[in-house]
Amino acid sequence: MHAVSLRKYAHLYRRIRSTDRTDAYQQLVNTERQLRDDEISDEGLFTGTARLKPHPEAANPVLTRDDITDASATFVADPFVVYNRGVYDMFFEIKDSGGEVYIGHAFSEDGLKYEYNQTVLAPEVAQHTYPHVFRYDGEWIMVPSPGANVNGQFRVYVADDYPTEWRLVATPIPDRVRQDPTPILWDGTWYLIYQDTDSMDIVLAYADSLTDSGWQTHPASPIFRNDRDAIEQCSIGGAEMVPSGRPVYHDDSVDIFYRSHINTELYQYRITELSTERFKQQEVGERPVFAKIDRQQWNRRFMHTLNPVYPWRCSDDIIAVDGLEADNYRYSIGIYTTDTSIDSPNSAQQNQ
Repeated sequence: MHAVSLRKYAHLYRRIRSTDRTDAYQQLVNTERQLRDDEISDEGLFTGTARLKPHPEAANPVLTRDDITDASATFVADPFVVYNRGVYDMFFEIKDSGGEVYIGHAFSEDGLKYEYNQTVLAPEVAQHTYPHVFRYDGEWIMVPSPGANVNGQFRVYVADDYPTEWRLVATPIPDRVRQDPTPILWDGTWYLIYQDTDSMDIVLAYADSLTDSGWQTHPASPIFRNDRDAIEQCSIGGAEMVPSGRPVYHDDSVDIFYRSHINTELYQYRITELSTERFKQQEVGERPVFAKIDRQQWNRRFMHTLNPVYPWRCSDDIIAVDGLEADNYRYSIGIYTTDTSIDSPNSAQQNQ
């Protein structure tokens, strides 16, 4: 498998959690051994016919603003779920009534029912969304999206005390990163896909190290050109073809998800060529793979982010999504699963 691990980075944050929640979490931890980096695999995920459906055992939404106890939350979004030491750790965005954003943590024994724990990155430290968490060289890394008080900054954090204490170790790109930087490690080189602050186009860059200050723009960049005027007029945010979940690694390709706020769709693309000179990707299927499928009231308007549990556990088949209600700006988080029972235009096709 190509690079499904991570390197030493991090950020400091104060603890805001109750003794009861801490004890409950610790009772679950260490019930299973720590997974090694070489055991992390996406084998079989979205390589055949693939679509999503609500998980039949999940009471969706599994996390809402009402679950947040240490902030006056207006919504929760951008869930990234990590399976570690017998526990499902969910990292996600919290937006409060003052418009500031936090990174929160919740946990689950079965990946279906979540208990909120605490804020792990607060606005006074840095405002962040989209907390992409993964392992590299035995360390837990968080690569979030910049919020208002760190505008344009691509930051890398490492866990001093996983999952709640994070320390900033590098700001490899100090400006120009508008939304949702998504790293890919392929054949020993790091690649980064993100939305540019000025053009709002989707940029591809590369570097030898995730924390390297010498990130270079890829010759294939931008990989999507966006209409800035149309984005600015969109009623549900300023994202268009922005990365929307962790990459899914196959033996000879990488799948990546993009969202369109204008079309309120979530798309799956497959990268079949990736080097410092070449880049090729193509949409999987004849229409958006996850277009308006089996939606419920809580996510009728828009499914915004899609994240298979990391590392992928085929036996559990858990995929975290968020969703927007039809008539308000209130995101919540739910658990979906793959549905391979129906051949449809959503069938994944290997691009040649």
